[in-house]
Amino acid sequence: MNGPWTAGLQIRGLDSTPIADFLCGRCGAHKRVTGRTEVAKFTSTNPAADHAKRCTPTVGAA
Repeated sequence: MNGPWTAGLQIRGLDSTPIADFLCGRCGAHKRVTGRTEVAKFTSTNPAADHAKRCTPTVGAA
C-alpha cells in the first residue's frame, strides 16, 4: 500500500473483500486482517485498547 499511513484502525473494501489495518502511532506496530469474518472479529476486540496493554513506544525515544 502506497502513500502516507495514518495511525489507528482503517477498514476498506466493504463492497468486496474487507481489509482492516491497525497501525500504532507510538511504536509502529501493524496488524492486517482480511475477510468479512476476520475483520468482524478483529474490530470487536477493540484492537487499539488490546495493543495498548503491550505497547512499547519507540517514537521520540532518545
